[in-house]
Amino acid sequence: MVELNQIYNKNCLDFMDGDLEPESIDLIVTSPPYADMRDYVKIPADEYVDWFMPIAKGIHKILKPNGVFVLNIRNNVVKGKRHTYVYKLVDRIVEEAGFDLIDDIIWDKGKMLPNTKGRRPMDCWEFAFVFGKGTDVTWNPDPNRTPYDERSLARYEAPIKRRWGSSRNEKGDKIIKPNPLGCFPKNILKMGSETAYQGHPAPFPVTFAEWFVKGYSNAGDIVYDPFGGGGTTAVAAQKHGRKWILTEIHQDYVDLAKKRIQDIPEALF
Repeated sequence: MVELNQIYNKNCLDFMDGDLEPESIDLIVTSPPYADMRDYVKIPADEYVDWFMPIAKGIHKILKPNGVFVLNIRNNVVKGKRHTYVYKLVDRIVEEAGFDLIDDIIWDKGKMLPNTKGRRPMDCWEFAFVFGKGTDVTWNPDPNRTPYDERSLARYEAPIKRRWGSSRNEKGDKIIKPNPLGCFPKNILKMGSETAYQGHPAPFPVTFAEWFVKGYSNAGDIVYDPFGGGGTTAVAAQKHGRKWILTEIHQDYVDLAKKRIQDIPEALF
């Protein structure tokens, strides 16, 4: 029996196959080790897709119908060229694991590593692919709305002409008012990466996990991170009234995550 709000020191494949019930998870937010990038788990780019596909199929099995799987990942440079393993992986997740690609979101991290001698611009963003087990997925835009900028507010002062209408049948001018909750969420997330060392070499920020937890799940839903790392997904879930489960194969990171999460109060709804 799997207990909620717990971290399990287990391999995610074994856990999904032997512990989790099929169709029991509402949302998965995870960032697996990138190809050739981390010393603790180093997967060559040419082998990455074959390595990840059994995990993708396990994720599909445990997600509820219309559940969401968010994959944070980035490609890398191999022998002077951008490797294409990320694009191949997305295609196979759709074609072989049975997911629908709901959206591809860019995480603009703002800061970047120096690259003054390279033949390409500096890396400052990563992918967040949103897959659905079906297309009728949970989507809550309001919690992720942001304030309008001045130019957007200025545009609301003038009527939208017929040529800017959303359909060919619209006639005449149309007055559009700004939403009192703010601007509709965009698919470019401008969020700085972690500025302080959290004990894990590759954490995404809590604000990043929060965006997906708030947008693609509801209060009381179950959120799972197969690569739990330092516990960021669990922190985001607990802050917003979701239940959570993590798996992590490294005991040091399990201990780190437990320490971080114990100070996060559960949201009351």
